[in-house]
Amino acid sequence: MVTTFKVISSGISFGLLYMFLVFMSPLLLMFLNYSHINSKPTIFGLPLYIIKLNGHQFSSEATLLGVILSILLGLLFYLIIQFCVSLLKKKYR
Repeated sequence: MVTTFKVISSGISFGLLYMFLVFMSPLLLMFLNYSHINSKPTIFGLPLYIIKLNGHQFSSEATLLGVILSILLGLLFYLIIQFCVSLLKKKYR
């Protein structure tokens, strides 16, 4: 039960990190003197995120597909790390 909670927590953390990065990236781009950007990468015909920067106006959206994929990536990342740690523990026992 505790392991399941840790896996889900890791996935949710990656989802929150994804949303934070999507919402903060237009500000970073403005500080780097980019003034016209329209980014909307798609997978399976659905956008991962939407970032629009025009002069001093900007907007960013974290889409549902992006959040779901980042949560799944967080779950996978946690499970891979735990697998590697268990292999190392077995090797050095």
